Amino acid sequence: MESNLLFSSQYSVANIHRHENKKCCFVLVHGFSESAVCWDDMINPIKDHANFITYDCVGHGNNAHLWELASFPAYVQQLDDLVSYLKEKECFQKMILVGHSQGAGIVAQYSIQNPTNVDGLILISPFLYIGAPLRALWTNFLQLVEQGEMRRFWDLNSSLLLGPKSESWSQFRESSMQERLNFFTKEQLVMLLNALLHIEVTGDLSTLKNKPMYLIHGQYDLMFPSYYSKEIQSQVLEAEYIEVEGANHLLIELESAVYSVMLKMMKDTNKKDSL
Repeated sequence: MESNLLFSSQYSVANIHRHENKKCCFVLVHGFSESAVCWDDMINPIKDHANFITYDCVGHGNNAHLWELASFPAYVQQLDDLVSYLKEKECFQKMILVGHSQGAGIVAQYSIQNPTNVDGLILISPFLYIGAPLRALWTNFLQLVEQGEMRRFWDLNSSLLLGPKSESWSQFRESSMQERLNFFTKEQLVMLLNALLHIEVTGDLSTLKNKPMYLIHGQYDLMFPSYYSKEIQSQVLEAEYIEVEGANHLLIELESAVYSVMLKMMKDTNKKDSL
């Protein structure tokens, strides 16, 4: 059953695909310029097997009106408010956090700060900071937007998302760009790009070594290359790294791997509870 959760007076509602069994709950955090709806195709086939929570990050989707508040700390605080509500009001027993791209950074930072609230992590195309080459790229993107070159920005940005497995998405590329051109103002986009450029996960990732952790990355990810996942694995040796052959950064190219991991985590949770 799908319903809304008014978890805060500040943010728009979160969406919950509710299951009567409260043993397992997935909280899914989207990436830059996306919204909660990006998870729909992945959730629909398995929504009857666990609880799934999606929401719009500050400055995105139904929280776009809060764009002036957008920052990495604000993203993490919003997730903190949501998880606190889910633990206290909904009484979920197991909380698994799932994040894509920028959302993976949000999930990682929250988990480091609140390890006892997290029972597992799925980090998809994660990055924990903006390395020097990517900083130069995204700074150029920011300058384009500041100059009013919005279409040029979205065109270059979407070009980086195209990989060998992108054929099905490429036909929707123009409509996807147009949706964003219609949705995000120049002022909003400047704030969101600045927030992304200042992402830097701090703290000791090794504190999460006892949590099930999966790192899912596309083989040809040009947006945030797979070395980010490999760096995380070097700090958390127990983390399982899954490279999706032929995939780039697009979530739709990674869905089957994410879907399989979520099913595995559901089964593992049920198995532990039955012992």
